[in-house]
Amino acid sequence: MDDEVPPAEVARCRGIEHVLLLVDGRRENWLESASAWATHRWGLPIGVPQVDILTPAGRHIGRCDVLWSREGVVGEADGVAKYLEDGASEQQVGRRLLAEEERQRGFTDLGLAVVRWTPREAIDGGEIHTRFQRSAGPPRSVDAILRCSCCRRRLDECGVEAEIATWRRMVAQEFTRKVW
Repeated sequence: MDDEVPPAEVARCRGIEHVLLLVDGRRENWLESASAWATHRWGLPIGVPQVDILTPAGRHIGRCDVLWSREGVVGEADGVAKYLEDGASEQQVGRRLLAEEERQRGFTDLGLAVVRWTPREAIDGGEIHTRFQRSAGPPRSVDAILRCSCCRRRLDECGVEAEIATWRRMVAQEFTRKVW
């Protein structure tokens, strides 16, 4: 979003300050939070978690774990638990994998690039960074409705996202004034 914390202010924040800039209650699990930290350490922009992606006609394609809207990139943190939950049979796992493939195809059909990673890759973040850099490339035409999962408004109209961006700017400015 256009309300990101300026890179110079982020660079001056150290240690725990970085973690505070990443706090966002919309993340669903530890892997999404760890991924935000790892991608931030590698200099990627702070993405928007849990964005619903719809076709221009309003058909829901899916909810992504994180969206970098400027770059047109969807991030998916994939642990095996979502495929194996509830003691899923081999057939159920197969159906879940096919549904995931169809969902990803829906994202790419709308012009979004998709970057996936595992819990192991989220520890360091280097592989996520490499995939993101390959996927971000030149601006692409994204023909999708992007909607916040918490307020159901279009992402560019989301009050929650605007408040979080404002809070991040204030935190970054406050930490740059403090001498530790």
